[in-house]
Amino acid sequence: MRVNGEITRKGLRAYRDVVGMVPQDDDTVDPLLTVEEALLHSARLRLPSRLSDKDRRLEVENALSLLSLQHVRGQPVGTGLGGSSTRGVSGGQRKRTNIGVELVTQPSILLLDEPTSGLDSHIAASVVTGLKRISQEQRVTIIATIHQPSQTVFQQFDTLVLLVGGRVGYWGPAQDAVKYFHSSLGYELPPKTAAPDFLLDVASVPKRVSSLADAWQEHDNNKRNSHEEEGTNSRHDYLDDDDDSWLDVVLRALHLRSHRYSRIMAWPHMQLLVQLWRQLLRTTRSLLTSVLLSCMVFAFTGGYLALAFTDPKYVLPVPSEITQWCPEAVNDLTRGQKSQQPCNNNWPSAEVQGLAAMYFCMALGTLASAFSVWTFGADTHIYRREKASGVNTLAYYLASNIVDGIKCALFALFFVSAYFIIASPYGSFTDYYLLCYCFILANYGMGYAVSTLLRPANAAIVATLGALVAGVASGLVFQYVPIWPWYFGEGLFRAEAQYIVDHAKDDQIYWYHTHTQEYALLSLLTFSLSFRVRVYADDLYGYKIDSDTIRNDELLMLAYAGAFRVIAFLVLRLFY
Repeated sequence: MRVNGEITRKGLRAYRDVVGMVPQDDDTVDPLLTVEEALLHSARLRLPSRLSDKDRRLEVENALSLLSLQHVRGQPVGTGLGGSSTRGVSGGQRKRTNIGVELVTQPSILLLDEPTSGLDSHIAASVVTGLKRISQEQRVTIIATIHQPSQTVFQQFDTLVLLVGGRVGYWGPAQDAVKYFHSSLGYELPPKTAAPDFLLDVASVPKRVSSLADAWQEHDNNKRNSHEEEGTNSRHDYLDDDDDSWLDVVLRALHLRSHRYSRIMAWPHMQLLVQLWRQLLRTTRSLLTSVLLSCMVFAFTGGYLALAFTDPKYVLPVPSEITQWCPEAVNDLTRGQKSQQPCNNNWPSAEVQGLAAMYFCMALGTLASAFSVWTFGADTHIYRREKASGVNTLAYYLASNIVDGIKCALFALFFVSAYFIIASPYGSFTDYYLLCYCFILANYGMGYAVSTLLRPANAAIVATLGALVAGVASGLVFQYVPIWPWYFGEGLFRAEAQYIVDHAKDDQIYWYHTHTQEYALLSLLTFSLSFRVRVYADDLYGYKIDSDTIRNDELLMLAYAGAFRVIAFLVLRLFY
């Protein structure tokens, strides 16, 4: 970080307790919250935990009053709460809400990036007038960057810093700027020309950039030398301090002078509760739109697959040793029947395609990954702002995961319910629900990881493609896909578990165990305690399926879900 052109090792953390930053874009304020809720969320999140909720609400009321937002306190920041037709606040009110999010935290210095951008002249003037009032009544130093101020806006500022080519062209009282350029540099204000337009015209000519900056530097040096000769102090005296930069001194003085609270963030567990409160509000308001619509999409998908596979005749690929050893039993197992024929080697190979398992994995994975990328992708600007102010990343991340976990539970419920109503499979509802829930969680985690690395639009495409590839590698026969990729996708575990719950009945449980080097290595790579497709010949007759495999596969899917979530958290923590 550079301060006054000098590199400081302190970074932003040294100034968080006294500085509030209002970005140019208003999308850093949650559009699903009302004006009052947005300010209250900031106060609860960023004011010390020792303050009572009553004190925080008092700060919110003061900010609403200062910004003249009392009459719109209950309106949403964005147009349409939860996709409804409810009208949001106007552009000027949204800008003031953006300011209020910082104002409730009682900063000593308030930085604003283009506070009048996108506003008409009347609304822009009212916003700046409000800032002037805040500065006077709250004793807050306000620093704003404005590229094209009107005369009314220009007159509200006490001090002007005019930058030319990244260098200072003027720094002093705003009302003296025209006088300086006229008396010192010979630039005369044309008739009927506003002062800010004149200053911008003078500073915008490329040929003048270097000369204007050099002229101001010479003027400033002469002024400082004059003060030193007279034995008086100037505003530049502290620049000679070897220990602190000029900004350090200013910030310390302002902090001691005007800061009402020690802006220590709320404790992490309190931040978690506040973030949960916001996420639940958002989910509740979008319940009748995005959440229920998503549930209906899962229900439709489950019902459609049930219609396509009411009599499932699919099985995961089995090791070639088994198919060659006892193909008749494998064929009977495909139909969920106990073999009545002895095994022999007359049948050369069994080509069993796990189409249903593959389609289930493709459908569920695609839906989950497509929905999950918006959890963090849509809130990128909000998260960046909160993190810059010192908000705990883990609290924000856990709150989003908890609420999404509830959504995933609903999605799995709708999917499995529709499937059971139409198909009536052999397996229990509980087994189906748990394995679908674990699989959705795993794909949600993949969507999290992708969305933190890519833009939302690109993340949706990549996550969907990843889910499709994982689904394809979950239930095909060996000759289409090399055997080793199967053991690295959560789709395989779900397909195997689904095969088991579809075919296991009457407690007929047999298992196959091989000690060949190939499968032992694959077992280690997947951290699996048991092997894929556990069947064996029992007295040369029927097969059983290992029911413990279901739990193992669910745990492996949860391991995938956890691994993806760790990746997403680290990206958020380290690179945002």
